[in-house]
Amino acid sequence: MNDKKEKERKVLLPAEAGVLVGENIYFFSSEYNLLYKVDIPDFSVSIVSRIPCNRVIASKWFRKMRYWKGKLILIPSCAEKVWIYELNTGVWTDIDIEHSQIPLKFFGSVIYQDTAFLFGAAYPGILKINLNDYSAAHLDIICPPEQKKEDIGLFCTDAIKAGNIVFSPISISNHVMWLDLDTDKYGWQQIGSAENEYCGIDRDEDGFWIPSWEHGKIVNWDGGEKWEEFELPAEIANRRYQFTGAVCDGNKIRFLTIQDGKSLEIWKGISGERQIVLTEETKKYVHAEHYEDGTIVFMRNDGAIDVKWEGTWLEGICEIDYKEFAAFFGDEALWSFLAEKEIANETKIFDVNDYLKMVAEKQKTNVDFLNDPSMGMSIWKILA
Repeated sequence: MNDKKEKERKVLLPAEAGVLVGENIYFFSSEYNLLYKVDIPDFSVSIVSRIPCNRVIASKWFRKMRYWKGKLILIPSCAEKVWIYELNTGVWTDIDIEHSQIPLKFFGSVIYQDTAFLFGAAYPGILKINLNDYSAAHLDIICPPEQKKEDIGLFCTDAIKAGNIVFSPISISNHVMWLDLDTDKYGWQQIGSAENEYCGIDRDEDGFWIPSWEHGKIVNWDGGEKWEEFELPAEIANRRYQFTGAVCDGNKIRFLTIQDGKSLEIWKGISGERQIVLTEETKKYVHAEHYEDGTIVFMRNDGAIDVKWEGTWLEGICEIDYKEFAAFFGDEALWSFLAEKEIANETKIFDVNDYLKMVAEKQKTNVDFLNDPSMGMSIWKILA
């Protein structure tokens, strides 16, 4: 590989899990076992750490991350444990959980006092973690009788805290669950049309905004008995898995698509009238967070991020040099990358030259190529 191409090699780092800490945004890659941070406002990217194991691939291990007193709490989706990283010491702590093999374990999550509440997606309940001693407790939840599925799981989507009450919409029905964080008392309320299946929640002065996955409507709910529904434009009305969620941004509510298609916005005029607008962009969003100080962070599937910082929108991209990426993991870990994938595909960050270099290194150590199961794998399939 020529020097110019080598210098231009970048590793894109899209992420679903991220959290704002001061002037840094910490992300855990959706693809690699890699915790990194982005400094705002210059968008410099630096590697922080990785889960202490020899795995490189970490596909959708975490979908959310939370922060509490110098600690990053990584909320497992496909990961088998909850992981906590201490920023000051660099120490990782893992917490075992029930149903560790279930994919898409949690999504909605909040911190209240010294406890993390993790709302089950495919996980059948709520997990409470004491952030002082890392003890865990399971809160059993009885699903509403009208729920459309009887599969294991609670199917909560995002969660939002209002005082000591958390609201979390359900992704398989038109229910919203509320939980009293002081007493663990909970309840259900049906809002909107029966066909609605929700995928997120945010709040502004007009109440809660809750979008549907598909064949449903967007709901504006006052938190009590009243709501208003907004029909989706015909152009996207039957699109599957519509939105990442809802984000309130001043006089508009943004519903970002998780597909390669148009996002939707609801604008509020001076007199209070609402206008539904389809955006012109066709980007796929994988991460959206709205913080109490007004900061908003969006991440796209190509690693690009948009950040509303102190009232101004900024743009950046989450990428690192390939050499930095490879040096961080080391040759042995990268070789295990092949074994993890079972077949090695040529990608932008791992090509035939890398493979040949690694084979050469293996030859130096007298590996028996005929009996080594990691040998002889095809590398000619090019991934988009």
